[in-house]
Amino acid sequence: KQIEEKFYRILKEIKEPTPAEKALRNIKNDEARNIEFKASFELQTEDNKKSDKKIGEKNVILRERVIETINAFMIKDGGVLYIGVKDGGEILGINEELKKFHFDKKLGRPTQDNFKKHLHNILGARLDSDYIDFISTEFIDIGNRTIFCINVKATNKDLIFVDGGKLFERRGPSTHELKGKRLATFLKDFHNKK
Repeated sequence: KQIEEKFYRILKEIKEPTPAEKALRNIKNDEARNIEFKASFELQTEDNKKSDKKIGEKNVILRERVIETINAFMIKDGGVLYIGVKDGGEILGINEELKKFHFDKKLGRPTQDNFKKHLHNILGARLDSDYIDFISTEFIDIGNRTIFCINVKATNKDLIFVDGGKLFERRGPSTHELKGKRLATFLKDFHNKK
């Protein structure tokens, strides 16, 4: 009886980590095959200097990397994508992006709901419609900054394509399009697993 009581006391003391604690742990461990950081979804930041866009402008090219990473996670082992985190783990947040591009005029403030709807509209237009069954999203506040977390499950049985025919894979902490022999080998292996 005493052992049982002690056991339950210990269980009460052990608490499930909060979403912020989980995110900080993942961010501290840096990018990997199943963890990816993106500074923003569409906001040009200093981190995204490979563009002719000025810092603070909308850059729709940036969302391509998000779509590709989600696809790569889906077709293999799953993963977590953090938007609002710079390469190297610096937490930028998406607060500025919310203010600039997701302002709700009726409410007089930016809304996370507008951001989420926008993201899902884009994913729905670019990925096979079943994508929705394999992702879950949440906003996570870390201090005074908000990041957006996309948890992606592996599809295991069916492939979900980008734009009806492209597939992407993770190689270490980066994402690459499957092409040529690599694509043929992947498809053969994937269908043999079924």
